[in-house]
Amino acid sequence: MNEEFSPDDNVLSCEFIERGLSFQLEGITACCESTMQSPPLLTPEEINAGKISYELIVERRKKLFYAINGKGDFDPGMCKTCSRKYRAKFKDISFEFIGKIPVMNIQHYTTCNMRCKYCC
Repeated sequence: MNEEFSPDDNVLSCEFIERGLSFQLEGITACCESTMQSPPLLTPEEINAGKISYELIVERRKKLFYAINGKGDFDPGMCKTCSRKYRAKFKDISFEFIGKIPVMNIQHYTTCNMRCKYCC
């Protein structure tokens, strides 16, 4: 990980940026929460070109993490204003595990009609 933060620094994080995976029309994202979603970690073009890999997902998660903490030039999109972010010690942040929380989902709609009984 980038050494811009000390292990005991308080940083912003999100369980979805660290572990989430969502298959959307726009590509693979970290999350899709109600009407908000993170920027794509991988675009459909990258996926179709065979560029999908564990290492690339981890790299893009890190870019998004640093963006919500004001580092780098990556646009965090809706993550910037999302209320799911929390403060944590930098040493406790990990991007290596995919899963652990039930946040892997597949988008099966194009526009929300607010009728799903199972949607948050």
